[in-house]
Amino acid sequence: QLAAALETLHAAGVGHFAVTPDNVFVRPAPAGPDFVLGGFDAAEPLAQNGLIPIPVDPLNAPPETAGLFKHSPGPLLPAWDWWSLGRTVQEFILGRHVMTLMPGETVARLLRERINIPEALLFERDTGSLRAGAIELMPPLDPRTELLLRGLLTGAKEGRWGLAEVREWLAGAAPKERYLSPRQTRFFRLNGRGHTLAEAAQLLRSPAGRSQAVAQVFGVTRPDTLAFFYADTREQNRFFEQAVLLPEAPGLRAFPEELAREVAAEVALHTLSGGEFFWRGQPLAAAVRTLLGNVAEIGRACQELWALGSAVVAPLVKAHDFPAAQLLDELLKIAGEAETLATRHRWLRSGVKPDLAALWQLALEPESRLLELQRESRAAFACSTDAALDKIFQSARPGRSQLVLLAWTAREPARFGYLTHRDMKLRLLAERAQQGRQVAQVLFWRRLERALRAGPLLFGERGLLVIGGLTLLLLLAAHVPGPAGVALGLLPAAGLALLRFGFTRGQASLVARWAPGTAAWLWRDRAPRCAREATALAARINLAGTRAEASRRLTEINAEIVALAQPEPAVTVPWPPRPWGAWAAVAASWLAVAGLAAGSLRHAVRHPPAWTAHTRAWQKALHLTPSEAAGAAKDIKVSWPYKLVADSPFPPLTIGTDGVFEPTAPQLKAALARAHELVAPYKPETIGSLLAVYVPTDENHGGLLLFDGKKKSFVGNKGVLTSYIPAEKSWLQLGEKTAIFIAP
Repeated sequence: QLAAALETLHAAGVGHFAVTPDNVFVRPAPAGPDFVLGGFDAAEPLAQNGLIPIPVDPLNAPPETAGLFKHSPGPLLPAWDWWSLGRTVQEFILGRHVMTLMPGETVARLLRERINIPEALLFERDTGSLRAGAIELMPPLDPRTELLLRGLLTGAKEGRWGLAEVREWLAGAAPKERYLSPRQTRFFRLNGRGHTLAEAAQLLRSPAGRSQAVAQVFGVTRPDTLAFFYADTREQNRFFEQAVLLPEAPGLRAFPEELAREVAAEVALHTLSGGEFFWRGQPLAAAVRTLLGNVAEIGRACQELWALGSAVVAPLVKAHDFPAAQLLDELLKIAGEAETLATRHRWLRSGVKPDLAALWQLALEPESRLLELQRESRAAFACSTDAALDKIFQSARPGRSQLVLLAWTAREPARFGYLTHRDMKLRLLAERAQQGRQVAQVLFWRRLERALRAGPLLFGERGLLVIGGLTLLLLLAAHVPGPAGVALGLLPAAGLALLRFGFTRGQASLVARWAPGTAAWLWRDRAPRCAREATALAARINLAGTRAEASRRLTEINAEIVALAQPEPAVTVPWPPRPWGAWAAVAASWLAVAGLAAGSLRHAVRHPPAWTAHTRAWQKALHLTPSEAAGAAKDIKVSWPYKLVADSPFPPLTIGTDGVFEPTAPQLKAALARAHELVAPYKPETIGSLLAVYVPTDENHGGLLLFDGKKKSFVGNKGVLTSYIPAEKSWLQLGEKTAIFIAP
């Protein structure tokens, strides 16, 4: 009740200054006695200009009034009334003033020395270890009552209990008391309570007080601030003074002024309070996780962390909390390196806040956790299609920042081109099979070239064929005069032509089967075409191109396929057949020529040619005019050469897809132009298969669209995604549809 009375009085801006047992009246009431405060003769306004004359009763006045007749106005003046309330409660408990309990020898000594006993007690002088409140002289008290008296009878006015502490005590709490502090001890009043500098700094660093931190640290001209109190008490703390100057330091000028002042205030308070370094009301480790957990403000969070770790701030943090400084230093180093690498390789998408937040959060993880995540990634994936990322993935001892990047990219394996071990196995098998088919094709062309070069009269150069034909013509025409001899002489050439034509028909099917994607074999094709095809293909696949090298490489590839396929059965690349048909035709041509030559020679020996008979026969035939063939072949476009042979040893390659995509308008336009370009040399009515057109989509993926050459339009409005480009002139199986891939 008395505390409520003082609260009302002080709220009105008035101090009582005479709270004594004589001015406390008891009034009976049904619920218990009412204590009423009276005696307002000494009451004065708390806010006045100049010193306030207030009479001092040393038996009830606080220590700060001892020996004074006038007193300073202001917010600390109500502390007088709270001391007097404590004296009144003390006397109420004892039934007399506590001074009557002073030891007789002490009283006698003070009287002999003519020292005012009450003032000596207030000055805490000449009374030994006795404090001004003299609670030490009282008999044992209830702990709650003793706490109340120790709080109200604290000699240092700034540390004495006031309204806030009394309310807490009445509510059953136990506010801190400073009874043992000497009367001259200074305390900083914050939120109505007295605090040491360290306590005030700790409070201002807490979640409840941090909103006042900047104003308290930098408000040196305001009497109610920590900065003013620090200067007034002439404390010496060089770290605090350095921290206050931080906003002007070069290392923080690059940051927003508001952030620089927040950082400086936190560092300054930390130098006063000691203990763990706090940021935004939390220990640094927890604060960092809170900051990085706020994805929407991740940019601001990173800026704050860089400010805290700047060259001018870090030493001050390190001087008082080495673990916090070390944590911040490691985080900035690891996250900074990881972010730089991710930006350089364009893995970090600009403006995508979850990406940046996840990267920094992983930088907080201990190395043991990052190594565990690396082991999980290696168990799940074999490699990445991104060359730079795969180099890190395959590294035997990656650094911390690289481990962070591996854990970060493993969250989105499809985006970063990670392949599972099975996908990698299938991909390697497909690559080896494709390489094997290409090597087999080189071997096919080299074997065919060898056979064709063995039959120059049948498959040789045009001039050689003319010379050979004329030679056979002369050998036979010499024995039969006139046009009949010429007709007879032309029969071997016609036979060879028919033999070559028949070989061409058979060879065309072999070429279509073993060299799919190449032009159809025509009757005029010879060994040079085989050499060109073999040389060009060998150059594309980095092969020497000889028959021996092609055979050796095909053997190696099949061995690799068998090893890769384990434990499943392997499907090796079949060897191309030897061109026995060509060899048979070559042998037949040589036998025919040899037989004709031998027969002609034998006939010439037995029946020498009569040149006069030849002359007469031709003179007789001169009146005949040979008919001339007229006509012109007009060939604007060629027929479609790509046909999938049913029993081909190279079935269409089943493409592993990464999903479907719908091309954008620019992609569709570019793909349509490329499709028309690819089918332009061919007659539309002969195009009997779908064409697969490659469309780039991003750095790691491309897509395939199916084009109908007859209708000159795409099949459907969607395509399939793939992580690699198929080989040129290869047949592909895309779901239920088969298509030829001519070129990218």
